[in-house]
Amino acid sequence: MGVIKIVTNSIDISTLYDRLNKLGLSPDFVRQNGLPEWWTEECETLPDASITVATYLAQRFNLEFKSLIDPNFEPVFQQSNQTRYKTQNTDVSKQLNLASFLALRIAELVVYAYPQEYQTIEGITADKIRTYILNQNQTVSLRSLLSFCQAHGIPVVHFANFPKTVKKFYGMVTRCATNPVVVLSLRDPSPSRLAFILAHELGHIALKHLEKQETISDEEIKTHDLQDAQESEANEFAAELILGEPDKIYYFPRYMKAEVLANRANEKAILDQVDPGAIAWNYSWYEKKHFPIARKAAKILEKGANAPMLINEQLNQQLNWERLSDDNQEYLTLSLKLDETITGG
Repeated sequence: MGVIKIVTNSIDISTLYDRLNKLGLSPDFVRQNGLPEWWTEECETLPDASITVATYLAQRFNLEFKSLIDPNFEPVFQQSNQTRYKTQNTDVSKQLNLASFLALRIAELVVYAYPQEYQTIEGITADKIRTYILNQNQTVSLRSLLSFCQAHGIPVVHFANFPKTVKKFYGMVTRCATNPVVVLSLRDPSPSRLAFILAHELGHIALKHLEKQETISDEEIKTHDLQDAQESEANEFAAELILGEPDKIYYFPRYMKAEVLANRANEKAILDQVDPGAIAWNYSWYEKKHFPIARKAAKILEKGANAPMLINEQLNQQLNWERLSDDNQEYLTLSLKLDETITGG
């Protein structure tokens, strides 16, 4: 931990927690995620407790230290990137602020410990990336997409450790230092569903939607989004990358059981070199009422899968944890739900 600066007009710990709560960070969330493991409520009785808490929060959550402890300021996040929120609702954009700031801090820590140099994919078509992946894999799946990203120096992280009341996003892509970073946040065990979100975010990079020092945050990814041109282009990119065609639709009977859909998806997967889970989800792309059936079929096809764990376990093996301070190791391990004995934290 760095040197603590003594501030003569700093606020007390109770006032600090009240200010953080108004920002959307409840006392419980702060204690569980913003403070080190050794911190106890007894520590909050110490004279400099508010200074210590503010120091850790400034480091873990990227909050401005002075804004936390100076009563003349409102708590604010340090902002290095401009975020574009992909949503039709301006009120939702404001609600996504907190989740985006917390995710950006995770992205910064990941890049700091990520040794792989970025190999640009800007301007590369979905078809070329698909061909590249299929030369080494049977299908374009979550696992093969993660391997592609690793080979090109694009870290992918699953982060969904937010306060309960905070509006969350499906996926985000940002630039931190020299590397673009993809942050997936949707809590879904299905590898094929998260693969589409990852492919969508890669589309933003390849299609040159992402400017320097910019973040694109997708509140929700709708496969038939016609209101936002860039979202539509990223969807077509993802569909072509995973299914082989930008407007691919697998035609099945209007009503069918999940077990039948799973079997049909397996059959077509072999012929088309497409992940069977992706085919199952395709059944629900243009018919919302088919979502429960697609969900059940994907669960049959991907029995026991845990996509968030797969993403973060692969990332864990790629990071140079020694580049991070002890506290940053602890926070990243906690946030990504990794086993501390694996990370060495």
